[in-house]
Parts: sequence; C-alpha cells; structure tokens
Amino acid sequence: GRFSTDTENICFAGTYYAQTHPERKKQMEALLPALLDNDGYIYNRASQDKSEKYAFPFEYNEIIREGVGFEEMIELYKEFKIFLNVNTIINSPTMMSRRVYELLASGTPVVSTPSKAITAQFPGIVLTATNKNEANIAVEKLLKDNYFWHRQSVLGIREIMSKHTYQIRWDYIKNCIIGNEDISNDLTDLSILARYTGTIEIESFISMLLNQKDITINKLVIINNSNKSINLKKIVSESKYSNELVIVDKYDDAITQLNDISDQYIYFTEDTVINFQNAILDLLLATKYSRSKAISRPVYYEFERLKNKSVDKACLDIGDVNYYETVNESPLTSLLINISHLDDFIINMNEWKIKSNIGKNDIFTIDPFNIVAIKKPKNNRTINNKYINDFIYKYNSWLGA
Repeated sequence: GRFSTDTENICFAGTYYAQTHPERKKQMEALLPALLDNDGYIYNRASQDKSEKYAFPFEYNEIIREGVGFEEMIELYKEFKIFLNVNTIINSPTMMSRRVYELLASGTPVVSTPSKAITAQFPGIVLTATNKNEANIAVEKLLKDNYFWHRQSVLGIREIMSKHTYQIRWDYIKNCIIGNEDISNDLTDLSILARYTGTIEIESFISMLLNQKDITINKLVIINNSNKSINLKKIVSESKYSNELVIVDKYDDAITQLNDISDQYIYFTEDTVINFQNAILDLLLATKYSRSKAISRPVYYEFERLKNKSVDKACLDIGDVNYYETVNESPLTSLLINISHLDDFIINMNEWKIKSNIGKNDIFTIDPFNIVAIKKPKNNRTINNKYINDFIYKYNSWLGA
C-alpha cells in the first residue's frame, strides 16, 4: 500500500536536546533547515515535556506535531517521501538508530548526517550531508528526480531484506556460537520456466537467465513457442549450462521436468522482456514481507523507447505508480510463485498469463525495475545477441538498480 495514499514531503521524528549532546545538536542544525525549505514536518518525541530541555528552536514551531506511539510512527514512515536522521553515536561502525533500518525497509529514502555505521552499512543508499547546503541538495534531488527517488527506495528495501532482518541477525549469532561467522544466504534455490517466442536470440536469453545475481538456478526449462526450427540437442550440448538446461515443446512437459526437483519456487518469464541481474533477487526478497502466493513485477520500461538514447537523455521517470499492491492476475513476464501454490492459479498458455482460480488478489506486485519489454520485430527477425548485450551493458546500473 506504499502508493495508495497521498504523501507529504519530508519529516524528522525525534528529540531535540537543547542543553545536552552538543555534537548531535550541531548535526540537527545542519539537517533541520531542509524541513523549512521543503514543506517538512517534525514529530517531537518529547512533546509532552514542556521544559526548555527538549525545546526545538522557535523557527520550527509552526511545523512541529505531537509525538506519536511506535505503531503509528511506522505507518507514518510510508506517508512521507523522505525522512531525516541524525546520529548520537558517530564513531561506531555498527550502532545507529533502529529507525534507519525501519525506514529503508518501508521504502522511504533517508538523508542523514555522517557516521561510521551509515558509511559502512549503507554506502550510496543513505544520502549523507554535513551542512545545510548539502542537506538541501540531497532532499531536492529526491523530491525532484522521480527516477532517483524510486531507485533509492528499491535499493533500501533490497539492502534491508538481504542483510539486516532480525532472522539474519539471529543466524549470525548462532553461527558465532558454533565458531562460524560467515552468514549464509538464506534465499532458496529455484528453477525457471521460460517461454521462448523467437524475439531475441536464444543464446542471449539463456545467458541472461542463468546469470542472475545471488541466486542459484537449479534448472532452466524453456518452452519453445517460436516458429523457428531450433536444434535442441545442439543448443543443450554446446551450452556451458547444459546441466541446468532443458528445452521442451509443451507446458505440461515443462511442469513434468520441474516436478522432479525439490525447489520451493519457480520463476516464470519469456523472451519479450530483458531480465537484468537482479530480476529474480528482489522477487525472492519480497516473499519475506508479503504473504501473497505469487510475486510479480509490472512491465514499465520499453526497449524500443530507450534503445537508441544515451542514458543521460532517456526519461526513466516512473509515471503511473501502481506497485506494492495485490492483484488477481498478471502476465508471466516476471513472476515468482511457490510451487505448492501452483494449483491455486490458472495458467493461460495462449496469453502467457496467470490468474487466481478463486478470484482472490493473491499476486503481490513489486517495483518495475530490472525488466524491459521488447516488441517482436515486424519482419519476424530475431534481435541478435550483440544488440541485447549492448543495451544491458548501457542500462544495467540504471534499470538493473
């Protein structure tokens, strides 16, 4: 429900120590003016204390709101585009306010004064400012650059869900007890079921799917739905991924292949989209915070609109914000499903769509990064590998987020 309500611009929630913590006070003097310049608000945690000890400077009186409890505060995280953060402790590489983790997990970008912990844990994700001018630059960038805000939001969610949940902390503690401080990746291995329509060269398609970041692909089953004659044995035997690769003609044959393995998840896609390296990772991470039976991402970016443009001249803004909500049906262009829930859905092979068979909104949509839609060329030709690889190289750090 991140985008289901109107949001305000910028917020600081906390306490102003007027008479103690001089270093923290200095940090607040650097950050808080950004509230006045950008229609911001303060939730004063010490609003019940009327003494001078916690009194904010008078110039903020008009934007101060009463403090709220924790449950209400975490709802407010999603109702502002940006939150500010200051650090009482600045020389520890691990200690920071719990609020930073919670905000990033809520998809809300954070602008903070520097600390060793911020630098060590969230480089490039939490924007840092040492003075009023830097704070305004960071805030204005997030408020005015639509693409940049969405990208920072996605990066924050990914970083928290992959490295900073309570489950991950607990696993680390257990590993330390047994003498092993390595944190194992708790993401489940999976298999891919992909439809091939002949839009791009199959070698490029196979390579992009089997080179996903931080994911182990046990099997890639490709349904050959193209009108091209593909020498299956040759492709499988010559591919360096021959152990993971299976090519079949029918959906039922693909499911039979996947029934032989013990994976928990299947990723559905097809060659009418480019899958960047984080395409599957963010879907898997979404299973940590969504109880939906399937996770999908909407198709927003288009290959034809971007292919001949330099990155600095391409408009990457996300206009119609329609993600982080549940839907009843979805294309199978980028969708992750728990295998045990397959029977709860109807697969339409002709339209390559999935729909709940009980009419329930059981598909959760995440951000539109990491996939780009491709239209089949009018001459029915296949787009060659170099064209696709050049596009991925150019846009990887942008749309690959």
